[in-house]
Amino acid sequence: EAIETFERSAERDRAREQVRAHAERALGALEVVTHADDAVAAFGDSAPRSTPRTSAMSTWARALGLRAVSPAIHDAGALRRSTLPRSGFSALRGERYDAFVTHGPFGAPSQPGHAHCDLFAFELDVAGRRVVVDPGVHAYHDPAARHACRTGRAHATPILEGPGLDTVEQAEIWSRFRCGWRPRSIARLR
Repeated sequence: EAIETFERSAERDRAREQVRAHAERALGALEVVTHADDAVAAFGDSAPRSTPRTSAMSTWARALGLRAVSPAIHDAGALRRSTLPRSGFSALRGERYDAFVTHGPFGAPSQPGHAHCDLFAFELDVAGRRVVVDPGVHAYHDPAARHACRTGRAHATPILEGPGLDTVEQAEIWSRFRCGWRPRSIARLR
């Protein structure tokens, strides 16, 4: 009985440490996608007006005894780049310009309803003020509006133009929760 209690206690401690490690990496990731105005970049299904400020989330995390584990910062002359390779977000920060880019997987494979045509969507700050923003998704009840705000045209996303390309979309969304083919990035930021 004592051995069983000890094993359960050890399992609980391992699980607690795993949760702590994930939470601390998530806090570090939050630093990458936060604008100078303390708000999170609005990619995918985000709801910018409902999301707490990063400083409020960090204060709460510190009160719980958590510390951010920040991803590596790569200096390239006047620019600094922080990348979250598994989720596919990067921040490029310069003296006057900050750019936030999504270049990762098109939605989580396990949740195709959260896929948006936003590969290479970006947000741009100039001198600490937002100039280009991705509006996120804000339509849930009207099916036509929901479909429209999941397209590339609804995000701050580059679109290919040219003969026969004026209606090219990054992916085919079949219905509210189904995605057809998924785009993928074959180049990597170095």
